[in-house]
Amino acid sequence: MTARQFARRDPARSNARKEVFMLSYCSYTANNIHELPQYGCISSEQLHAIRVVSEVYPFSVNSHVAENLIDWANIPDEPMFRLTFPQAGMLSGDDYQTISDLVKSSADASLIREKARKIQLRQNPNPAGQMELNTPRFDDEPLHGMQHKYRESVLFFPLEAQACHACCTYCFQ
Repeated sequence: MTARQFARRDPARSNARKEVFMLSYCSYTANNIHELPQYGCISSEQLHAIRVVSEVYPFSVNSHVAENLIDWANIPDEPMFRLTFPQAGMLSGDDYQTISDLVKSSADASLIREKARKIQLRQNPNPAGQMELNTPRFDDEPLHGMQHKYRESVLFFPLEAQACHACCTYCFQ
């Protein structure tokens, strides 16, 4: 039994559970995905798609999501996997092919970044006036770092914490 399993079975060891989690936290990105214990469950086609799409969009998933929330026997259709791992359909066919060809040919990283940036600049991260409609106001001044999309909730983005531990592919939809 691992320390993590022991801490989960013994509620009196809640501090141990926190310590074990802190010691075992790991973030996986396109650069170190090969270290993911479940790496062998991902097909070569899906790994290529992850690499291609992560050249355009951020990709990061933490060890808790990877180890506890994804049913690896059901990928690539498993919902948490689709939510946290880049999918080929996130890019148009032409954009996917452009980046895929560059990755397959081992093109210079600066060329890949240049092409990926052009794709990013064509995207609209705030369609239908979201920046104006979803930014709350106080005394007629916008409250930057917040979004109010739903009546019962507000999204808060502190400047110091602009990095997410799992970049969900469909964040806030």
